[in-house]
Amino acid sequence: MEVESAKSKPSEKCQACEDVLLVPVVSSCCGKTCCEGCWRLVLATNKHTCPYCEAVGPDAKPTGETRKLGWPKQHCGQVLTEEEYKSHVGFTCPQIPVRCHYCKIFMSSGKYLEHCQEKHPEELLASLMESLPPLEANINRLSIIYESGASTVDLQSSYTNDRGFVSKFGTTGKLYSGQPLEVGGCGCDGYCGPNNGCNCLSCMRLNLKVRGALGSRSLLNNCGDLCKISEDNLPYCGIRLSRNTDRYCKPDERCGNCSSLARHNMMVKYASLL
Repeated sequence: MEVESAKSKPSEKCQACEDVLLVPVVSSCCGKTCCEGCWRLVLATNKHTCPYCEAVGPDAKPTGETRKLGWPKQHCGQVLTEEEYKSHVGFTCPQIPVRCHYCKIFMSSGKYLEHCQEKHPEELLASLMESLPPLEANINRLSIIYESGASTVDLQSSYTNDRGFVSKFGTTGKLYSGQPLEVGGCGCDGYCGPNNGCNCLSCMRLNLKVRGALGSRSLLNNCGDLCKISEDNLPYCGIRLSRNTDRYCKPDERCGNCSSLARHNMMVKYASLL
């Protein structure tokens, strides 16, 4: 009986995503079989080094196989149409191979968060803290108690603006009526809130009144920060520009929220309040 060739057959599954091969290629270094897209991704995230045998700069050749896939197709437990498949394997598939930012180990993307929570909780927390606004910005946004002496303002309560619409506090600590803006906003959906974003003129007036700042040449930016208006009609909130800097928002170097307030004719819209 003739002995079958020792040369191994290409794997039926991709060594990277562990799913059915799509445009299969074989690595020139250790003979691993992967989808062509997975192989490129693995090399790109591993500094062009094979993660399986550590060979530098390996290439991969097509196996010569063609796979005609029927639709809908099952992939990692999900049934997808041809239209959905490309987006799925490119962005949302939990089996796409990724490399840990902290320890450089490869794993499927679906296990990455669990891996970070278990192995790198301190690093993960530090990364999340980096993405948060500076502490004083949060304090300014959440506090509705200002120098005016208005010591009791209930965030659950509602107010009525001078157009007769009921206004409620949104996530920014500003009052919103949910009504269409009189003039176009900062590129938002054109409504006053209801949870964040621009104010209509009446609600901006109401916010300043509640905070005791009406008539003080001040406005509120989209995040609820109280802004002073310079002589050149430029808003600035005085809050630190980022967590890792000693630079603060001022007329000649504004934060993104105050810059947005200065654009889109917003200063013209609120001119009667200044």
